[in-house]
Parts: sequence; C-alpha cells; structure tokens
Amino acid sequence: ASDVYKRQLLERHVEPPLFVSDSCTACGACVTLGCPALGRDETGRALIDPALCIGCGHCTQYCRFDAIVKE
Repeated sequence: ASDVYKRQLLERHVEPPLFVSDSCTACGACVTLGCPALGRDETGRALIDPALCIGCGHCTQYCRFDAIVKE
C-alpha cells in the first residue's frame, strides 16, 4: 500500500467532545453503548469524559431526551 494510504488509515478525525445537558433523566441508555468516555455521576446522570470523547455522536442517537449535545 502507498504511504498516503497508510497515513490516512492512521489519522483519526476527532470532533469536539460532547457534553450532557440538564435534560438528562439518568435513564442510563447511553451508558449501555459501551463507550469508554461515558459514565455516570453519583446521582446516576450521564457523564462524558472530554479527554476520551472523540465526538462521534453515537451516544446522541441513544438519548431519547436529547440531553447529549455539542458544546
């Protein structure tokens, strides 16, 4: 394979991290995704680690309450 193709495979496109708004109901649907950036705080609400979030948006599709949004 060419060097350009190899470089494209290694590059990762990262969007700004997402965050959880006040409309989170702590239902836990997003956490079932298995994303390493998603967790829960002491109240059960979703929590996103901005150091791990690549902004892919998969979690936004799981949230019925539109609580996960772009900053």
